[in-house]
Amino acid sequence: MGNPVSAKKILGKVKGENELEILADDEIRLQIRLAYMLNFMGAKHSSNNLYKNLENVLKGKKLEKFPEFYSGLALYYLYNYYFVQSLEYFDKSIEILPKDNQRYIFARFGKCDALSDKGDFDEAVEGIDKILNENVLDVKNNKILLGVAYQLKTEYLLKYKSCEEVKPFLDKIQSVYDSSPKTKDYAYHLRNMGIYYFNLKNREKSLKYFLESLSILNHSGTQPLAIISILYWIEIIDPKVLSLAFKLTARTHICFSPYSFLLGKNLDSKNKHPLPKWVEKRYEKTQNDCWLIENNEIRPMFYSNLERPENDFLDLNIGLYKKDGKVLNLTQLQKLTLAAVIGSGEIGIHEYALSDFLYRQNFIDPATGINRLKEILKYLRSKGFNLKKEKGYIRTTIQSLKCGFIIIPMNLNGDEKFNFYLSKSNKFSRKDIELDFGVKTSTASSWIKSWLENDLISISSSGKNPIYSIS
Repeated sequence: MGNPVSAKKILGKVKGENELEILADDEIRLQIRLAYMLNFMGAKHSSNNLYKNLENVLKGKKLEKFPEFYSGLALYYLYNYYFVQSLEYFDKSIEILPKDNQRYIFARFGKCDALSDKGDFDEAVEGIDKILNENVLDVKNNKILLGVAYQLKTEYLLKYKSCEEVKPFLDKIQSVYDSSPKTKDYAYHLRNMGIYYFNLKNREKSLKYFLESLSILNHSGTQPLAIISILYWIEIIDPKVLSLAFKLTARTHICFSPYSFLLGKNLDSKNKHPLPKWVEKRYEKTQNDCWLIENNEIRPMFYSNLERPENDFLDLNIGLYKKDGKVLNLTQLQKLTLAAVIGSGEIGIHEYALSDFLYRQNFIDPATGINRLKEILKYLRSKGFNLKKEKGYIRTTIQSLKCGFIIIPMNLNGDEKFNFYLSKSNKFSRKDIELDFGVKTSTASSWIKSWLENDLISISSSGKNPIYSIS
């Protein structure tokens, strides 16, 4: 099941909790695998819902029957940067997985990864050493497993040890991979080689390894996080090497990538994902809250300081598009769709991930949202947005949008129309809303009603055209 989308079709429909209760064990295993595949495809909300429902159901069964549930849920937490929860479930899976099952050694590898991201580098390296010393699953005579072990150990050492201490392990990995096909694990080794030579200040050689790694990983089916981890290093070595589309991917893809925060993205105060310790040390908080795409460049900006042109702009912070004198006011879903597709840059975004992002907890199965997504895409295309779909991935290009001033918010949650007044002024009227957003009186009135009901604003002066102030 190398292709996650094909695997999703084979595994079938996501079941609700009541349906899970009556499934046979083999069907439960398919649902566990489906939860893993959904997470891999970027449909993290649907994956999380299915894992929660499975956990409720499995409490009444012998857990030893389903060790893959724990390892899958541990990976869900690891990929979404919840290290403490990840460690808890890796420990559970290691406890009940058969020692002769390959899932067992990968659960131990995963635990080492979680320890490393949590900042416990010594424990992570020690965990790999134990696997090698115990020769788990005859790892020393298994090229694939041995390559993974050395590659992970090198990755951890590069974060806090000298180049001299790392080099012997890089040589060992190279000997393992010399006669092997160019797999994603080999691409990760090349990434480590790039970091090694970057630390030695040999940028030319470092860039060579990163570009080779990117050439292996840059295809449909690779997780965005893996690609962004390469793009970050290329960018800090030589920004001119990357296209604007790749620079967008590195900064504005909807996946939670720590590397984005090292390229200027601001960490939302409501964020629940802890940053890996090595990223936390390098991260610098600013007041920037959006990205400006202009003159074939992308820059972090503070929205309140921006001055939009009179015409030809796309403001996805407030959902306003102005082209050739015509104004289009985007709904929240339309705005989020454009922000996610444009922000995915070179690699695009899969329709399952986009549907999951838009509808979150609304559906048990993200496939339910696909038809609704098709309607949004159809409408946006009718308004001149060139959104292409190929093999399930939706893409566009800045060039095809023919818009010289594009704003993408860093935080895609919340009511940006309200935030517009929060950042610009404490007071406004209904007529201000009509002029600022190009909407009808009824639309402006409905926004005001919603803000009043949620105690976001209050009436500061009544009359024919009341003035409202931020609460």
